[in-house]
Amino acid sequence: MLPHPLALQRALRPLRRKVPSPYARVLDERATADRIARLGAHPDVWLPVLRPAPDRWLRLNLVHDTGPTMPVWRPLVSELHTALAQSGLFRTVTLHPATPDGRARHVPVLDDGRTVTLVVSDCMGPQWRPGEAGERWYRTLRHWARHLPLAVVQPLPEHLWPITALPAEPGLLTSPSTAAPSATLAFTPYEAAPPPDQALPLPVLEPGAPWLAHWAALVAGPGGARTPGAAAWLPPSPAPPAEPTPDIASSSPEELVLRFRATASPEAFRLAGHLALAVPSVPVMRLVQRTVDRDPRPQHLAEVILSGMLASVPGPPGSYEFRPGVRELLLRSLPRTARGRTREFLAQVGGLIDERAGLAAGEFRAETTGERDGSGTAFATVSEETVRRLGHRARPTILFEADDLTHHPEARITLEYAVHEMLSRGALTASQFDVRVRGNGYAVHTEPGTYVLPVLVAVLRGLPEVLTGLVDPPRLTVTFWDRPTPPPEEEPHASADIQVVVSPGVYEQFAGSSAAQGPQRFQPLYRGGATDTPPVAWYCPLSPATAAPGPEARDLVRGPFITRDLRRLGIPAPGRTAVVHTRPDGPLTLLNPAQPHGDGPPRLVTYYEVDLTTHHSHHQVSLPSSGKGAFTAAVELSWQVDDPVAFVRAEVTRVSEPLLGHLLEEAARITRRHPLRRAGAAQRAVNAGLRGWPVPGLSVAASVRLAPEGAALPGPQGPPRGRTVRCPASSATPRPCCSASTGPLPGCSRRAPRARPYATCSPSSPSTAALGTPGAERGRRRSRIHWTYCGPSRRTGSARCCGNASTTSNSGPCRTRRRHTTSRPCSAPCTPPAAASAWSRTPAPRPHTAT
Repeated sequence: MLPHPLALQRALRPLRRKVPSPYARVLDERATADRIARLGAHPDVWLPVLRPAPDRWLRLNLVHDTGPTMPVWRPLVSELHTALAQSGLFRTVTLHPATPDGRARHVPVLDDGRTVTLVVSDCMGPQWRPGEAGERWYRTLRHWARHLPLAVVQPLPEHLWPITALPAEPGLLTSPSTAAPSATLAFTPYEAAPPPDQALPLPVLEPGAPWLAHWAALVAGPGGARTPGAAAWLPPSPAPPAEPTPDIASSSPEELVLRFRATASPEAFRLAGHLALAVPSVPVMRLVQRTVDRDPRPQHLAEVILSGMLASVPGPPGSYEFRPGVRELLLRSLPRTARGRTREFLAQVGGLIDERAGLAAGEFRAETTGERDGSGTAFATVSEETVRRLGHRARPTILFEADDLTHHPEARITLEYAVHEMLSRGALTASQFDVRVRGNGYAVHTEPGTYVLPVLVAVLRGLPEVLTGLVDPPRLTVTFWDRPTPPPEEEPHASADIQVVVSPGVYEQFAGSSAAQGPQRFQPLYRGGATDTPPVAWYCPLSPATAAPGPEARDLVRGPFITRDLRRLGIPAPGRTAVVHTRPDGPLTLLNPAQPHGDGPPRLVTYYEVDLTTHHSHHQVSLPSSGKGAFTAAVELSWQVDDPVAFVRAEVTRVSEPLLGHLLEEAARITRRHPLRRAGAAQRAVNAGLRGWPVPGLSVAASVRLAPEGAALPGPQGPPRGRTVRCPASSATPRPCCSASTGPLPGCSRRAPRARPYATCSPSSPSTAALGTPGAERGRRRSRIHWTYCGPSRRTGSARCCGNASTTSNSGPCRTRRRHTTSRPCSAPCTPPAAASAWSRTPAPRPHTAT
């Protein structure tokens, strides 16, 4: 319906500008080099200079009316949306429906000077008239006009604007600044007339290049310039019409036809006479108009629809019928020669269908019959080849049909990706199928004899995963059909987001394959619910996941898939992906990219894709102790597949669940032997005792941090700042040796800066020192306790012990009144304190390096 889309895109060129992005950053090479030259820093500390990345200036909200008179403009909305999105002028172009009740949901309203809104409407719906819907819709429009540039794209020609609910008049528009809100515009009509009270100027334009060029200049201009255009006054609520509207229901057919002839264009009146020969539905009326007019324009068809001679009937949007007596009067308006050539007219319409049959998107359903006394009104005569292509397909067909894709461009894009992804997983080459776009989805026509079972298996196992990115996915039906008769219209009993329907022949192939052993189960579908007859089809309900799985819930194996040639998979990414397949005469085997099929020819094989990357999960759990209390544990798990064949054979999903269950069972068995005051010892015992993981083919590493219930957990184990930590090469389990809070762990040695022995810990010599808990003794004065604490001397730096004798404690083990304290070198193994925070008042040791 857009006569010149390229000219329309060129008219919007003033909006093509770049602005700094508030989020994205790019490297500024010149500034980075200048900074390095000025500072002269070492290459290890060179820092890049980042600047905002250039970004497109505007984002566009395209709001389209869905009222009862708008079905005729659906192709215009689709073509306009496509032209604006492909122009490359806007950051985003989003399509939003506006319902007849005056609501337009999820339309972003941002007053950042980078958002514009266009409303496509003929201004004839109930939301433009006085009433509750009109007041709600006008409040929404005024709210948009106060925050961003707003305009109405009127598909009707300018001479029909006075009969709409939003009449516009020509004049001059002035903007105070760039991308100013519409409420701040100044409008001076050519014919001076006072504006209504509290009314805002609202630009109105036709979907043509000159109109859009003036609007783009108005938005992009710096302000102050006068731009020619048209605008309507937007009051707080819809105003009643100045002249009373005639009652169409009480008008006679003669009055309706005479009124239409007096106001309509000659082309529209001639078209109305030919429409009386056919079914007055929008798709059929487009065919008739294309047959009658050499240059068909939607404005002429809109004049017929808005004339009042048609009445809406139940059915798809755009279904009409002539009011009583109107059809006969319109037929009389045709020339006598045209009335006598009805058969020729039907053949001309059928010729258009013959040209587009099987090549264009289907717009409506039609019934083919050889009877002259058919139940419906005939509107075209088509050839047998067209009937065969439209209704009697002898080759397998796959239909992807959704409930409504007109107002969901994201759903259509995702569905298109899903169609090609499923065909790719089903190992169909481009020469074996032909994808055709439909209004409600896609139709895949394959060559005769094509093996579609791999595609069916891919849909059952992979389609829900592909559709997880949609926030509100439409209801989808995937049909596999290999019969000349069309698929049945019976709806499956189970309600699901995705329905897979197959013909009896395809189901027999599925039942005889190994894919039938999966979790998907088909159920019979009977015609009219008659269970005593053979089923006409089989169906399987599917449901996509509500959200993308996290790392701990993601399966590491994808499949099984079916392919005819393993060489199409390419070479798996080393260290990231592995492919395991089943040989015809052997068990599961790891893919050999050099010889994927061995010495035999390519054949149908089943394969799995295994994820080899490392995955992590974090949990906080409670573990029992030897007393009444419990430990609070922070668990960190990491795992990766090291034997893909064994892991695929185990058929384990949601790997983190069995790993965490095994850890809780083993850790609880160990912590039951430790009291709460021995949290450090219990933590070391748990980390050393975790082994025997239950998942074959998996390499697992675990780290557990313990603290008494109610106390703060210690920090993650790792090297403290300013220290170097190296673990012994003989350590079987990778783990940190020393930490800032607990000191050296068994198997670690520390040395002073001058290679002076400070403290040596050996796992072969168990600690025999008695460890006190200063936090428990805090506040008790003159309590007799026994301490063993190894620390450096402030004066000499050598290791000394303060304790081992009866002391009197004030607040910490080393802040005592040393009456009988002996000072000697520390020879006993170091045992870190359980609670590092209790030693906070002890003087910090000198910096040293741990090796």
